[in-house]
Amino acid sequence: MKKYNWYLILLLVISFFIRIYRLNSLPLFGDEIDVGYQAYSLLKTGHDYRGYFLPFYTESLSESRAPLLIYLTIPFIKIFGLNSLAVRLPPLIFGVLSIYFLYKLVYLLSKSKSLAFLTSGILAISPWHYLYSRSAFEVTLLILLITAATYFFYHFIKNNKVSSLFISILFFGLSFYTYNTANIFVPLMVLYLLFTNWQI
Repeated sequence: MKKYNWYLILLLVISFFIRIYRLNSLPLFGDEIDVGYQAYSLLKTGHDYRGYFLPFYTESLSESRAPLLIYLTIPFIKIFGLNSLAVRLPPLIFGVLSIYFLYKLVYLLSKSKSLAFLTSGILAISPWHYLYSRSAFEVTLLILLITAATYFFYHFIKNNKVSSLFISILFFGLSFYTYNTANIFVPLMVLYLLFTNWQI
């Protein structure tokens, strides 16, 4: 295996362990509790705790929220039970995966493994990314989906693989169900990608 592949694996392993270290040291806050109980209710009954069957948007006690993080938390609650580890582990995994896809994206665009490693390394130690990937925030999943969707879009552009285009469309589509900011940001980003890569 090439040197930079080992570096990337090491970076991902370190990123995982520094994020999981003392993951349960702080109690869950309100939004995390909401994610856990919504996922638990859907697991046990197929309804959110307001009584809606497999909702496209869940209704919490104070607001409507995009449901994808809640649905992706269900298997972890099934395995680990209704606790802070099950609620916080999915965003942690999404955070580590976003580091991986950022590496892939930068390398695809630059053909420089050193630049790709440096960029993903900066994300790995970024305080805001570290914080949000240790808590049940939807933004961590949003970052992963946007980064992966952009990678597969450029993979389609450079390799003309239709399957990559479909994966990109899927991930961009799913981003609308992660965080409400995506409703504004993602369409603008897709328009930018289409405009800057339009082949006349």
